Amino acid sequence: MKVHIYSNDFELTEAMRNFINNKLQTTFSRLHHVIQHVDIRMADENGPKGGPDKSCIICIKTNEFPDIIIKDIETDAYAAISRAISRAKRTLARRLKLSRVIGKRTKPEYYSLEA
Repeated sequence: MKVHIYSNDFELTEAMRNFINNKLQTTFSRLHHVIQHVDIRMADENGPKGGPDKSCIICIKTNEFPDIIIKDIETDAYAAISRAISRAKRTLARRLKLSRVIGKRTKPEYYSLEA
C-alpha cells in the first residue's frame, strides 16, 4: 500500500507523518491487499482565524471499487485524521461486504438430480 501525504497552508510535522502512517498501517492491515494507494491531503481551512478548521481528505484507490473519498473537519488535526481514517475503513469494509453478497446472488445455483 503506497501512501502519499500532502499539505496545503498547513505545517506537516514529522510526528504527524508518523502518526498518519502508523494509523493507516494498523487500520488497514487486513485490507491492504485491496488497496492500491492512499492519498491524504491536510489543509487549514480558515487560516489563523481559529475554529474547526483542520481538514483531512482521504482518497483510497482500490483494485475493485471506485475511489473512496472521505473529508473530515475538526479543530485538532490528529482528531480529523483519526476520524477520516476510521470512516474510510468502514466504507471500504461495507463495499467489500456488499460485493461478496451481490457476488453470491449472481452466481447460478446447480442442483443435483441424484436422490
